[in-house]
Amino acid sequence: MSRFEGISKRPPPQPNIERLSDRIINILGMSPSAYTLNGTNCYLVGTGLRRILIDAGESPAFGGQEQFDAFLCNMEQALSQEGCTGLEMIIVTHLHADHWGAAQALQERWGPAPVAVLPAEPWTYERYTIHEVWQRGLLEVLKQGPIPVTDGKYDHFAKIDES
Repeated sequence: MSRFEGISKRPPPQPNIERLSDRIINILGMSPSAYTLNGTNCYLVGTGLRRILIDAGESPAFGGQEQFDAFLCNMEQALSQEGCTGLEMIIVTHLHADHWGAAQALQERWGPAPVAVLPAEPWTYERYTIHEVWQRGLLEVLKQGPIPVTDGKYDHFAKIDES
């Protein structure tokens, strides 16, 4: 299919902070990948001292500390340039980790602010929040990915026993 040709090409450069309109500022999440291109786009919306943030960026647990620190630096710079004192609300558009992963850190620095997300589809129920991942000590397990197991009949992936 010709529409998939050239997908390995790099996207054009994107500013870390970019004003899109009088009320919307794009803040790059600093999480570049084949899926996010330059990184997740987060949007600071509104005109008051406290603003709405659409999408929270990625946690250092998944994206790395350097990328996370760069995102927080971008947030700090954008809020400062706008004369903002904090966040009024965080809206998570969907449950990919690069859209909700930094919500806790953002709350600690610029909250308190409610976090809004539409009800999850049934296929997402098995996803954990980063807080639950840390509480359960599963971070290293997640970083390793699935562990193939062969039992002689077929290959499958080991399940974590939560008991």
